[in-house]
Amino acid sequence: MSKVAVIGGGIGGLTAALLLSKQRVEVTLYERSTKLGGRIAFEEEGPYRIDQGPTIVLLPEMLHSILEEAGIARERIELLRCDPLYRIHYRSGKVLTKRAGRQEQSAEIENVFPGEKGI
Repeated sequence: MSKVAVIGGGIGGLTAALLLSKQRVEVTLYERSTKLGGRIAFEEEGPYRIDQGPTIVLLPEMLHSILEEAGIARERIELLRCDPLYRIHYRSGKVLTKRAGRQEQSAEIENVFPGEKGI
């Protein structure tokens, strides 16, 4: 059996470890943080969950594809739609809300930065 070390327990490292282990490779995962997940990790306080790094937006079909390739049934993983995704606060005082839908995001950009939605 092959042995591999994966450095970093973010989405990339976790995906690599998952797919390698599916190929019967012995994987040791090294992560400097006390939590796995990198930008997909979260903090919990009571009933609230807050993303540690909301700048990563995973495409659900891509995630399902990776899990299916690793032999994990789609039904075992529940993905929750998050909208709005996050807000960006500019020094000027403007606030841009990142929306999940393309039309909603386009309207948001036009509202906050008129004339720039096509950029």
